[in-house]
Amino acid sequence: MGNKRNFVRAFAVVAAGWSAVVAPTAHAGGVPRAGEAGSSKHGLAARPEARRFAFDGRFIASPGLAFTLSRAVPTLDPVGLRVEANLPRYAPPLAIASAPVFESIRSNNAFDQLLGSGLDHDGVTPLLVVLEDRTNSMVLDVFTVTGIAQADATGVGRVRTVLPPSGDLMRGLVPDKAYRPIAAAVCHGLIVINCTVASHIQPADVWGDSATAMVVSQDLGATWTVQLESERFAPGWRRGLSWTMQNWWPSARSEAPTEAFFAATDYCFNPGAPGGRLLLMRAARASAEEPWVLDTGVVALSSEASEHYHTGGVVPFQGGGLRAFASIGDTRPRNRIVSLTRADHDLAALDGWATQQDFHGAAGSPGIDANQFVGCAPGPDPQSVLAGSDFSSEQILLLSMNDQAPSHPLTRRLFGLERSDGFKNEIFSIRTPTPELGGPYCASYQPAVPGPSPTSLRTLYSADGFFWAQAAQQLSGFPCLHAGHIYFDGARGFALRRIQTPSMVTRRPLLVGPGGLQRTRADPVLSSPSGRVVMLQRDSAGRWTDEGLPLSPQPPAIGPVYRIRSAHADQSTLLGRLLPAGPAPFHDSILGRHLQLRWWIMNPDPSRTARLNVGVGDSSQAPLIYRSSIVSSVRSWIPVVAADFIDLAEGEPPVMNLLAADPVCDDQTVYFALDTVEEGFGFPGYPLPPDDSVPAVGTPCPDELGSVRGFSCGPAWTITLALQIAEDGFDDGVNLQRSWPLATIWADDANYIRLIADTATGSLQAALTLRGREVLTLTGRPTSWQRGSPVLVSLSLPGGDQPLEMTLSAGGQDMHTVVGGTVRPVAAAFTPRELRFFGPGPRSSLGIGSAVGTITVWGGQIDENRALDDRQRRDLLTSLRFLDLPLP
Repeated sequence: MGNKRNFVRAFAVVAAGWSAVVAPTAHAGGVPRAGEAGSSKHGLAARPEARRFAFDGRFIASPGLAFTLSRAVPTLDPVGLRVEANLPRYAPPLAIASAPVFESIRSNNAFDQLLGSGLDHDGVTPLLVVLEDRTNSMVLDVFTVTGIAQADATGVGRVRTVLPPSGDLMRGLVPDKAYRPIAAAVCHGLIVINCTVASHIQPADVWGDSATAMVVSQDLGATWTVQLESERFAPGWRRGLSWTMQNWWPSARSEAPTEAFFAATDYCFNPGAPGGRLLLMRAARASAEEPWVLDTGVVALSSEASEHYHTGGVVPFQGGGLRAFASIGDTRPRNRIVSLTRADHDLAALDGWATQQDFHGAAGSPGIDANQFVGCAPGPDPQSVLAGSDFSSEQILLLSMNDQAPSHPLTRRLFGLERSDGFKNEIFSIRTPTPELGGPYCASYQPAVPGPSPTSLRTLYSADGFFWAQAAQQLSGFPCLHAGHIYFDGARGFALRRIQTPSMVTRRPLLVGPGGLQRTRADPVLSSPSGRVVMLQRDSAGRWTDEGLPLSPQPPAIGPVYRIRSAHADQSTLLGRLLPAGPAPFHDSILGRHLQLRWWIMNPDPSRTARLNVGVGDSSQAPLIYRSSIVSSVRSWIPVVAADFIDLAEGEPPVMNLLAADPVCDDQTVYFALDTVEEGFGFPGYPLPPDDSVPAVGTPCPDELGSVRGFSCGPAWTITLALQIAEDGFDDGVNLQRSWPLATIWADDANYIRLIADTATGSLQAALTLRGREVLTLTGRPTSWQRGSPVLVSLSLPGGDQPLEMTLSAGGQDMHTVVGGTVRPVAAAFTPRELRFFGPGPRSSLGIGSAVGTITVWGGQIDENRALDDRQRRDLLTSLRFLDLPLP
């Protein structure tokens, strides 16, 4: 764990003159009053220098700045610890990445595919392998320089192999075969390319895919040699995608490795995939000055069934042995992780392998669900694996595969959740140029929705494999790290683009969320005729227990907790019915029938993925909303949200049907924690205490209202903010609300700027209100709002007749600037003196409404009397210097 602490501290820049400020008691009524500590009414002189604030499990700020938060009820933080009324909640350590600036490297009509990257023999020179697919030809380039555009122009720093139209990397040297490059791994001068092998197929006498091979070079691509090739298999079946080989696998962490392993899969396309192959190869050298010596390699695993092989890898044991593994899909009767272990490193030996088909999940009828990941990389330590989800509730997972837990991997969620509408995730690649150093890493993400838009694609980045953030909205293609940049391949017309490797900050940011009209009771009505659903009890310490043992961890929800067990032999897929708001008659409230529900699921079993389907409706009709959870991580509470319009029959209470996810029940145990059933627009925020009203008409819980005060701007000012959509917050899959407040730059009740995440138009907006009338809206470029999306924005008003300017990057989009029209006299009327992390309204008489988004707040910089120019604002957002604060 020490490296995690060092990683967090590495981003702290100690600056003199900063002070930690304890949040003062919140005001009665919840809304911070104007003119309190720090305003000009208290005589605070205007300061020309910038003042900063940030959150890291506490509020840290320049002298004079103060933070208040109101929430009149106690709650829980994300790890289940109690937070008293009017005290802030903080996230566990999270990362945020700086704003990207995209640079076009190649501008052509070809398809440029990034095959892989790494280092040359010297351990210093960066190598990048690119396949350029032109209209009638293909070229494979190995770059040894950062300046790819210059290398293209001069040929210096580039070794080019011109391929025939068939794409044959061997250029006809192997008779009757063609080796089409698919993916590559680069290990200290050894370039290994996974190729799909095409050959003649009889009796039609046509060319078709028939095998897979590893083709190698140690001279930067001047010559190529076929090192390992699988036997002919399923001729004519289309195969080969970039995730079949994403990285090489070190046996030890060293800047000058002397042993490396390579894994590749023969990936056959669905539907109806006929099976697959796992190929393994070892390379060794006596020292960094010697060339690599490669063994003959082996096809370690093969099958010819209705399944396909996603990806694979090799991890060492501390005792000297090895574990190879393969992720196999798709569907429950087939998906699984297969483990192959041996006591030595002699991969090519035919004997000595011990195969475990049920390392995670198991094939069969009906089978046992498994983590059928696609993205795959050596983890932060030698015996761990980073896995990217394929239709699961998480995004990035850490699999510990050491010899201390030989039966099953210990799976832990590191980053990301499913979308709010229940659609799952696809992480198709995780790459690092230096697995021997444990990172850095980049990964591709897209939501598994029909026809995802280019703006929904994200590149995730991690410096050390533990902490991840959305770094770029790449629009197309898969990312690859090379020489201090993240490169992106793409469709024709995009060519090659890149951004600088982002700056990262890891802290415990502030969590802000709405309240709501809570309808969940402490004693919901449960019906489970088979006894499969059982409500758990608390012990004397208030912990939820199962058969006398406390759950670990405890759920981050205040409502009741249930154990759900099912078995393959169960005759009904309906395991139980829950009436969270109690029985009929159901008393309708003033907020209507727009329902927001959240519950949490924990998987206690490392051998499998847990699945549970929840249908929400009423007792008079079939469920109107379904959420099917697919949880691979172990002992992590995963939130599930359903926020939508549900047409309940008159007087009928909402019903949650707890269902098996497939026609045949799973043989499993899952834990289910009930959190909120709220009425009204918006989205679930902090965990609400149960409804205790009599009769049960709901308990109103106020929004969390956070504010930073103690400054007073003049006619010219700049305010820079780092915000983030909460990892379990809203996204563009929510239908109840389409305009989400992020923050308000507040001068007084009639003059303010609202920062809004608009999911209807897919944009960040800054709406200026003067004298009670909205007069101007600055709108950023199109984006897709995803959970975890960063919002980096700097607003500047130069004063006089100069227009309001906004420099921004929302959701990892290319940083850009929007300039508003002149609205006179803006400067005289608008002098900010407060930052509110909520909108100006509207609110109901209950103090709740749709004026608070589910966000994390990292911090900001306030230039009270200076309008930074565009270059200065961009520098702040690309460096995150304005978050430089001392850590506790």
